[in-house]
Amino acid sequence: MTKLSYFHLHCTIGWCNFVLTSTSIYLYLGLPLIMREQGWSGTEIGLFQMSGLPVILKFLFASPIDRFRFKYSNYVKWSFVLGCVFLLCLFVLSSLKVETMTFKTLFIIALFTSFVVSWLDVPVNALAIERLPELERSKTGVIRSSVTAFAA
Repeated sequence: MTKLSYFHLHCTIGWCNFVLTSTSIYLYLGLPLIMREQGWSGTEIGLFQMSGLPVILKFLFASPIDRFRFKYSNYVKWSFVLGCVFLLCLFVLSSLKVETMTFKTLFIIALFTSFVVSWLDVPVNALAIERLPELERSKTGVIRSSVTAFAA
């Protein structure tokens, strides 16, 4: 394959990383600002930000993806399944009103969303490693760093 033929895969991986990063940043920074505007206490907001802990445990999420393999296109199918769960989480999160929601409900939804976002990051980036030759992988790392900074 020529270098130009990897352009679409680089764009897809970059876009996926942008979506995952911007969602995580919204959960850890944007939503607490909205909670503050709605009168939530600093203690509640601080406890809420603990919903981001699954990011720290991301290395554990690779094990189920490698253990429970699909026969063909393992990383694509894992990305699709987890992507659908991610969209469901976003739909649930967007349909609830922060001003009337209980802390427990908001925390559980944010924790589960953070868990799914962290888990989805694994097959998306593994797909880049699987499909790209070694010389193109560094370019994907640069794209990932760029979209992370852009999302922030």
